[in-house]
This record gives sequence, structure tokens and C-alpha cells, in this order.
Amino acid sequence: MAGSLKLPTTFSGRLIALSFLGFWAACVLIPSDPVPIRFSLDWAAAWSALLVFTLLFFSVVLKSPGATALRLDFLDLLVFLGVLWVLLSAWNSSESFESFSAFKGFLALGFWWFALRQAWKKFPELFPLFEKLFRSSALVVAVWVLAGVLLNGLRPCAGPFTNANFTAIFLGVALILWGIEWLHGNSMRSAFFMLFIFAAWGSTRSRGAFLALAITLVFYLFTHYSEIEARLRRFKTRQWVLFTLAALFMLVCSTSMIKRVIEGDKNDSRANFRTYVWSSAFHMASDQPLFGFGPGSFETVYPYYRSPDLWLTTTPFAHDEPLQAAAECGWPAFGLEAAFVLVLFWNAWRLARKNPPFRPLAPPDRKSVV
Repeated sequence: MAGSLKLPTTFSGRLIALSFLGFWAACVLIPSDPVPIRFSLDWAAAWSALLVFTLLFFSVVLKSPGATALRLDFLDLLVFLGVLWVLLSAWNSSESFESFSAFKGFLALGFWWFALRQAWKKFPELFPLFEKLFRSSALVVAVWVLAGVLLNGLRPCAGPFTNANFTAIFLGVALILWGIEWLHGNSMRSAFFMLFIFAAWGSTRSRGAFLALAITLVFYLFTHYSEIEARLRRFKTRQWVLFTLAALFMLVCSTSMIKRVIEGDKNDSRANFRTYVWSSAFHMASDQPLFGFGPGSFETVYPYYRSPDLWLTTTPFAHDEPLQAAAECGWPAFGLEAAFVLVLFWNAWRLARKNPPFRPLAPPDRKSVV
């Protein structure tokens, strides 16, 4: 794919590509310390999102009038309704400053969703560029994380991100990408990058990332059980040796994650507090079921619902995204988020069945691309 990289021929297409590069650098490769996150995310990313959305609006909608100019699917509708509902929640919030500040970030996310999906439809040559950029960035982040672990006495390193969980999520997507590529025939090169990314991913010690990847792996094995079983039966001695070595390497790299999952209450006493926080978030959502208390208001409202066992503690997050959405924006926001995730899983199921493992990837179908 690297040999087919090229920029769009139109001015708007090239400007969109450059804007995305700037957004990616601001959100991924600029370190959160010492650069303030308000500059990298709240300012640079938000304005670049607005720029790309505006360019796409003029290049797609105004230059191609008609019903087919802007094609929206069910996922687009859910995102649009989500943005609208967060706005209504912010409008009804008593913490207007925090709520509208949080809404700006969600609005920028909505801009990026619509802009990038339309950009890939109008400029298909951009997608290989985005994928190449993602892979390169993942390698940079992996080197960053592993170097930080070695220099900090084997303690976890978040790399350029503010939190090791964000790092694990980012590297986990790259891990899945190279893993699927390895299954589809690019053995040695993809296997090397997959194991390298896995080493960095495991060093983050993120329990949530470990559970998420385990669920993804179970989903993939369940989807392709018969094909995988047939391939394993044809393994020769050399393949079994390499497979065993790779499995041992991945087990060693993920040992700290597994230990945190099993002994989380011993190594991190705060893990026991999360059930209390979840209970508080549920009661917050129950008291304001329609619009919630407003986006970004969790930390302000939480002390009024805090458990007596957590006296004089505070947290800006519920450590559960659906519950936080319900507490801040009401149960309808919870429903929209749940519907979005279910549609993503349904689309992933269809694409997984269309591309069996160990075979070349099928060409993308424009009508079913997530």
C-alpha cells in the first residue's frame, strides 16, 4: 500500500490532507507534558476539525447539489442526534460554563466524524495516507513508551498521551490492524510489528485495554472458529515452534496487565472505590433522567452524591463512559451511545464474515464501510 500513496489533485483535497496531518500531530505526537492539553486538543484540534468540515461542506455539498451530494447513514444520524442532545443538555445545565466548554469538544468530534467520512468518499486516495500515518505514529508511540519504561525503572509510561489507558487504546487499534494483516498472509513483517506493538501495549498495564482486547479476540475467534481450526491442523513443526514462541512472548509482555486484573484490589486500592462511583453516577442519572446535569459537570455535582465511604474525595470521571453519559446528558444520551456501539459491532460482524482469515482481504464495499 505504501507504493500507491498520493495526494488528491484538487486544492481542497490537498488542504484537507494537510489539515488532517496537523490535527494528528496535535492530538497524538505532541506530548501532553509540557505542552498544555488545552492547546493541543481544545484549540488546535477543534479549529482544524472546523476547517476540514467547512472545506468538505463547500467541496461536497455546494458543488454537488442534489439528494446524492451528502449521503448519510444510520451511524451519521446517531452522531447528529448525539451532538444535538448534548447541546440541549448543555443548554439546560446549571453549570453553563463547564457544559458549553465540554460541548465544544464534542462538537469538534462530530465535525471530524462527518468530515472524514465524506473525505474518504470524495477523495479515496486519502485513506491509504491516513492508514500510513496511523501506522507510523503507532510505531513512534511504541518506541516512546518502551524507552520511557526502560528509563523510568520499568514503571509504566504513557508516552505522548495524558493517561496510559489512552496509550493502550491507541496501540491496541494498531495491534489489531497488524494482527489481521498477519493473518491475511503478510507473515514476517506484520508479525514483527505486531509483537513490537504488543510489547509497548503490555507495558501500559491498562486493565481496561486488556479486557477490551480479550473481548475482541474472543469475538474474532468465534467468528472464524472453523477456518482457524482448519489452519492449525495443517501446522508443521516449524510453525508450531514459532507460534509457541510468539505466544510466550505475548504472555510475558501482558503479565503485568493480567496481574492488575486479578490483584487489582491489592495493587490499586482505588479500584475498590469505583463501585461507589458507579452507584453515585447511577443516582445522578436517575435524578435528572432527561437532560442530566450537563456535559462536563460530573466533578461539580459528584460531591452531592458521593458515598460516605469516600468522604473528601473527588473525581472528574465516572470510570464508565455510558454511566457518565447518562449522568451528564441523561438516559437518552446513554441510549444513543449504546445504539452507536451496537451498530458498530453489527458492521464489524458483517465485515468479519466477508473477510475470512488466511485469505486476501476483499475489496471494500462503499455501502458497508463503517
